[in-house]
Amino acid sequence: MRSKIWGAILTVATAAALAGCSAGIGSLPNEKATPTPPPRFGVVGHQIYTIYAFHNTSGENGLPTSPSGDGASPKGSLTLVNVGGSNVLFGRTAAGGSASACGVFFKIAPNGSGYALLYSFSGNDGCSPRHDAMVLDPANGLLYSTTQGVNDTGTTTYNDGQILTLDPNSLAVTDIHPFGGAPSDGSQQHSSFSIDPSSGMLYGQSALGGAHDHGFIYSIAPGGGATTPIFSFSSSDGEEPHGRILQVGSVLWGITRKGGAADLGTVFSYRLPSGPFTVVLDFTGVGSDGAHSDHGYLTAVPSGSDTILYGMTQCGGTGGGGDSSDCSGMGSGDGVIFQIDTATGAYNTFYQFTGTNANDGADPYGSLVYDPASGYLYGMTRLGGSHDEGTVFRIAPRAFGSVGSIQQVYHFDGTKGDGAKPIDNVIVNGGILYGMTTEGGSSKNDGTIFAIPIL
Repeated sequence: MRSKIWGAILTVATAAALAGCSAGIGSLPNEKATPTPPPRFGVVGHQIYTIYAFHNTSGENGLPTSPSGDGASPKGSLTLVNVGGSNVLFGRTAAGGSASACGVFFKIAPNGSGYALLYSFSGNDGCSPRHDAMVLDPANGLLYSTTQGVNDTGTTTYNDGQILTLDPNSLAVTDIHPFGGAPSDGSQQHSSFSIDPSSGMLYGQSALGGAHDHGFIYSIAPGGGATTPIFSFSSSDGEEPHGRILQVGSVLWGITRKGGAADLGTVFSYRLPSGPFTVVLDFTGVGSDGAHSDHGYLTAVPSGSDTILYGMTQCGGTGGGGDSSDCSGMGSGDGVIFQIDTATGAYNTFYQFTGTNANDGADPYGSLVYDPASGYLYGMTRLGGSHDEGTVFRIAPRAFGSVGSIQQVYHFDGTKGDGAKPIDNVIVNGGILYGMTTEGGSSKNDGTIFAIPIL
């Protein structure tokens, strides 16, 4: 049945691609124009397809038989890799798998076939790989991942987390660095890496660890070994950097979840190789300002000769919907999308979510992904939408200082097999969005992998 459905996807996507060419949908010159809108979402060809539902048991609810303990609650993004001439999606779940429920590595074909459990964490070998995506190193062909390290098994092995590699060809999983925690190493990393295109070094940041145990920026060689400390956060710099650090030229950019002047997080930069470290922004949650960016990272979009960074906060803004969770005292809205001008460090609130007031989503928990082919930034919210189960949306980048206009791609229902409460990123390939939800799918409510044609 799944193969027949996917055949329909490809047929519709091909027809939509031809229609898109005649409609003039294209990239944004200098990010200042708005593409011609595609056909209205929700009609045939712009619906969601659940290509896999996690259920952590075999053959539950009429679903295809899969390995017992196939994973649950995927709190991260997918990575597309060409293996032997075929595209393969690799991913992780934060729970499920073995009896310890510490999560798994898996792979699956983009049409939903061939789900394979690659590695199940026991707790003694790491626990809870979550947030962000495995990052492919083009130099050695390896995927890099981390575990958060907190588990419910009572073991302290790898309790600070670790760095691992996965070989997409041999499927071998290798531990290349166990984090040691404060004061000289990181702890509880919630994201993946940026890879320096010149040196090949990996840059990462952990939520805890470092000299003050408030977070830690480091580099590590592709082969593993010891981390090289770059910066230890103190309260005034920000605390708990959760998202991936971004390298733009010789500058690292990132967001912290807490700390700063109002303890609502900061945006920071660090100029390689030896600084300075700069607090670019202290979030205040006042007025249209955002607050509390959870597991998000900054996304770079070229704008003429400049580069504009786009990010999201879970709280803040003046939307007034009040739907975002854990936002008491962090602004009355439901989160914002913001811009940072890399040339000046200036900040602009680009969009404010309003939750139930306009059904545009609430609680944006991850990051934005820029698709040059369509000229849009794509993202997800954990809550809000027609059923308060989260949304997929897109927004066109514009010149710095502008106000953006959001378009809804999909409103999750959670009761029809389509998933609910996504908390990370989508990826774009061949005119199709791929992503995961933490809940919904089968009656086990363990989450889904989905595809949405957008051509």
